[in-house]
Amino acid sequence: MLQLKSATQQTIIRITNDDNIKINHLKTYFMFKNFYKIVFRNMWRRKGYTLLNIFGMGVGLAAMVWGYQTYRYSFSFDNFHKDQDNIYRALTFQSGAMVQEVFSQWLL
Repeated sequence: MLQLKSATQQTIIRITNDDNIKINHLKTYFMFKNFYKIVFRNMWRRKGYTLLNIFGMGVGLAAMVWGYQTYRYSFSFDNFHKDQDNIYRALTFQSGAMVQEVFSQWLL
């Protein structure tokens, strides 16, 4: 049972499961409607702050996409070999007359 209090009287209403689900959906709808009203009102009041946040989010998303594309591009080489799981990359560094060889432990 659900007790609803009004200004003049107290009423008791029986709610079935279907009605309870409908009421919960309505509560959720009105909650989000109120939330978005507040969000847009604050965005309209603070235009400079809103533009700065949107610009920052755009830069962040662009950096994420650029990083992902760079990652995909760098790991797209040498995928055509028969034994690609057993291929390693050897790096050679030379500083002056001294040559140092470094062998990578990562598979390509």
